[in-house]
Amino acid sequence: MHPNRREELDLFKSRFNLTEYASAQGYVLDRKHSSRNSVAMQAPAGDKVIMARDARDGNWIYFSVADLYRPLPYAVFPHRDRNGICGFEIRNYRFRGFSKGGEKGLWYSRALPEDTTLIICESGIDVLSYHALHRPAQAHYFSIASEMNPMQRILLASAMQKLPVGAPSSPPRTMTPEALIWPARSGRLPRKPHARTSA
Repeated sequence: MHPNRREELDLFKSRFNLTEYASAQGYVLDRKHSSRNSVAMQAPAGDKVIMARDARDGNWIYFSVADLYRPLPYAVFPHRDRNGICGFEIRNYRFRGFSKGGEKGLWYSRALPEDTTLIICESGIDVLSYHALHRPAQAHYFSIASEMNPMQRILLASAMQKLPVGAPSSPPRTMTPEALIWPARSGRLPRKPHARTSA
């Protein structure tokens, strides 16, 4: 019986000796930083990798030491209130925060005249994720950066009033754990607009 693709990949990862491959690519053994459980090898250009066999399945694994020191990029979402920029929501893979001394307003996407729905998310990253997954038409996105403050409620109410008068009206409903969908002119803000409940 022939192995399936997953089994074939696991066989490859267990039988393919990473240290031999690295050596063929010009990496040399770094005895000082190797141990009983892992092998350190360094390239002439300076890149260093640590390789080992996973004790659970025998597969070879590795990582580059440079990845531990490479700075992670940050995504910055400027928040605005009625007077302009009032702070910045700051996110990356390992960090979430808000600019020191800043005040939470709203981060929002570009408004279009045909928008009929507000989509309110807990963070700017959630906005991008929701849009990539669902791509709703005629939607205006907002991020509140975690807990909502009183000023944000006022700003969102103002945004709702700017939506077209003829847009459909219905109670708010959550479409995903990340976003609250608020059809135009639904009347009032919910008590917890980012509640993590399902439709």
